[in-house]
Amino acid sequence: MCGPREENKQVTIDIVESIIEQRKAVAHLLNTEVQKIQQISQLTFSIKQLMIMQQHLVSIVKSSLQIQIILQSKLEEIFLINKLQLRELIVENLEVIIFLEVVVDNLLDIENKLFQEHKCSCQFSKEKLSNFKRNFNLIMKAGERMKEVLHSEINQLQLYL
Repeated sequence: MCGPREENKQVTIDIVESIIEQRKAVAHLLNTEVQKIQQISQLTFSIKQLMIMQQHLVSIVKSSLQIQIILQSKLEEIFLINKLQLRELIVENLEVIIFLEVVVDNLLDIENKLFQEHKCSCQFSKEKLSNFKRNFNLIMKAGERMKEVLHSEINQLQLYL
């Protein structure tokens, strides 16, 4: 039978592993969106379709950012409360964060490319162009904010190594 210390350590490990799995899920979701956008960008599509895709992307990037902030907070709390040696989990978490950062970079690059290709489109009404630019800016800001959160967490986790 395990004592309270061992049980506490196992609970901590389970929580950290759960955070890693949640991060992986977000990374895979965003990576799938990147792949979808890459495929779609090869096709001809209407401005309305582009706007719908962009609004969907705004929603996903904002939600992903919120999840990352929550996960970062949970992880910081765990490491502050439990001064355990969780080196292996920290390294795994860092690897997932770095992968997620690459995915966000790819997402921002593709969105920027789409924006550059379509911002001067004659098909845009003034209102649609304004919405297109607004959505582009929201995606870029949320993506950059997510990268800031990830960088902050990388720095924080490196302190525990």
